[in-house]
Amino acid sequence: MKNNYILSNNLLIESSINIDPVLLTSLEDALILIRQELHSFANQADFVEKMTAVFGEEIEVDSLKTAWLLGDLSIFPNIEMRNVSELNGANGAYSSDTNRIYLSWEFLQATSGNNDDLVGLLLEEFGHRVDSLLNTQDSAGDEGAIFSALVL
Repeated sequence: MKNNYILSNNLLIESSINIDPVLLTSLEDALILIRQELHSFANQADFVEKMTAVFGEEIEVDSLKTAWLLGDLSIFPNIEMRNVSELNGANGAYSSDTNRIYLSWEFLQATSGNNDDLVGLLLEEFGHRVDSLLNTQDSAGDEGAIFSALVL
């Protein structure tokens, strides 16, 4: 049986594991930081150049820039908590088939109180979501990691 938690930004967290309110707060704080980081990133003079360096030359990013400047994270996928063993040892993953970020329960517990690692991982998986919106095919390389590094 899955538990559903809705954060204040209307992001749905699904988990078969009961999530401690402290960990939910940690996720909420990470998403606030992500909103701030994306705003700062979109406000950079070389935003378009950085986005095309990651996702390719034939992309249109004006709508993303506008949304992020307004603090709009409506394209941020829902998150489903999974045990690390279900993610083949990964801390997180993104599936374009389900439009969902899968987050390791163990990683969330380990990063509670240290949002830098959680923000970095969520931005990396969000970068895969952005790639799926901008490109019909997955970009070459790990665009999620590159995106996360550029944003941060």
